[in-house]
Amino acid sequence: MTERATYSPAAEFVPADWRVRSKIAHRLEQTLFVEASAGTGKTTSLVDRVVNLVATGTTTLDRIAAITFTEAAAAELRDRVRQRLEQAADDEGRSEAEQQRCRQGAADLDQAAIRTLHSFAAQLLHERPLEAGLPPGFDTTDEIAAGIKFNDAWGDWLNDALEGKSALAADLATALTLGLTPDDMRGVALEFQRNYADLRGVSVGTPPSSPPKGAFSEVPATSSVPLLLDSAHELERLCDFARLGSDDPLVTHVHSKLPSLRRLASVDPGTPSALRLLARLLPLSYGRGNQRNWDIDPISGDNACSALKASLKELHDEATMEVAQARRACLLPILDALRDFALDYLAQRKAEGRAEFHDLLIWARDLLRDNIEVRDHFRNRFSHVLIDEAQDTDPIQTEIAMFLAESVSEGTADESRPTSWQEIVPETGKLFVVGDPKQSIYRFRRADVVQMVQLQRQLERSGGSLVSLVQNFRSQANLVNWVNHVFSRWMGEETGSGDDLFKQARYEEMHARWEGKTGSSVAPQVWALSNVAEGSKIGPVRERESRDIAALLREMVADQWPVLDEEATRECGEETYRSAGYSDICILLPHSQ
Repeated sequence: MTERATYSPAAEFVPADWRVRSKIAHRLEQTLFVEASAGTGKTTSLVDRVVNLVATGTTTLDRIAAITFTEAAAAELRDRVRQRLEQAADDEGRSEAEQQRCRQGAADLDQAAIRTLHSFAAQLLHERPLEAGLPPGFDTTDEIAAGIKFNDAWGDWLNDALEGKSALAADLATALTLGLTPDDMRGVALEFQRNYADLRGVSVGTPPSSPPKGAFSEVPATSSVPLLLDSAHELERLCDFARLGSDDPLVTHVHSKLPSLRRLASVDPGTPSALRLLARLLPLSYGRGNQRNWDIDPISGDNACSALKASLKELHDEATMEVAQARRACLLPILDALRDFALDYLAQRKAEGRAEFHDLLIWARDLLRDNIEVRDHFRNRFSHVLIDEAQDTDPIQTEIAMFLAESVSEGTADESRPTSWQEIVPETGKLFVVGDPKQSIYRFRRADVVQMVQLQRQLERSGGSLVSLVQNFRSQANLVNWVNHVFSRWMGEETGSGDDLFKQARYEEMHARWEGKTGSSVAPQVWALSNVAEGSKIGPVRERESRDIAALLREMVADQWPVLDEEATRECGEETYRSAGYSDICILLPHSQ
């Protein structure tokens, strides 16, 4: 079968990117990274490749790992693979051997690893739990139960810390005095728990070996308290030169600070009480106050307003520096303690055989990275790894896929095998990735556009190809043209290199499947509604907007605006339209807190 024969112009629509789609379906010996936007039929292309891998005898379905995003997507992918295999088994255009392989593939579907990433990681761990440091038959905790368990563990840790049962008690007392709250600490602990893989071997609280000039560590402890006490009388004296007296805003500001200044005399410098008073004093500097309303200070010969502001600024800088130094000194050990909490909580989960969703990815990655025998077991188990919606999931997905796809030369010593995915050369044709780097900018589930770019480059360096699907089957031409016009200007090429790599995901113009030839005076359009008068309040604008939209919706239904009839269009192969109903209308609004 030739590539061109995949699409027959006389029989059906020929996509603008038919060569790419044929390459995906038939060039099974190539490693491919497919960039594909929503509506371009990327999952269909992945299914085509799976079916042909089975039909040609390249592999069997039980040796294919097809990883997608959600449970619903995995179920749909499984159903579509089954359907296409059954169709191929009855396709007279295929050889009898191909038909039989497809028939067997449909029968073997339950053995196929068509799963979500988390489910696939769990499969690896359940097959080799002991090597992963887990008890056989470990459980996976759902998000609600995991949250409850975390809160229990956090509550126990916090109670012990606040009751003075740890060396952290003094630092906690200082930090709480300076405004840190238990909720703040819980937030940090939760982030550490979610990202514990990055904490191993890291001392969060280690100060820099050579602090820059002016760093907090160079500030003498409690230096500001004596200075503040000595300055209280001078500040009050300078206030006497204000012609407006207590009505002057600068005088009012100073008088509001004097009681706290005087209370500093009754506390020991450097104690939590002194630090608390210092923190409450801030800010001391003040911008209001006009020199024209002040007399000259006979002692200094300067305008008293200017002299007072200069004194306040000096005191403010000293107090701010001391408070910052105290915060740093107590926060560093607290961060180390929170790191230890996250890692101890991890060890507890692992010992109990209780995995959370993000544990599955990290533990599976660690297992493949650190245990060469296990890596080779699964490398040989799966002949092909296909990843759908690669932009949506955790970057650890890339590591798992690359370890499974590793090409190993005969005689290579285990100790020389790479432990970084970026050093791995994938086996030719084993890896197939479909994703849209443009969507990685949202960082959903830690998605990272930079890592997507790194993966593309890694595959290209090892002989793989980067191809793009640009035929849009979902949207009308006017919408696609508008999107092309806007985003081709907004989205450029990558910049930087190496560790500084940054990518503004590139944009390739899409081609519309549907031209919007409705045969009516009303056709698909894009409106730009932005002519709101400057200074308009949002309330009236929203009210007017809602009335206009409601009127438009009534008009759409009453005047029978045409809507593409997908079922009729599929049957006849030409654009067929019907009258719009309210159920055809979708209104998207920005999320508001």
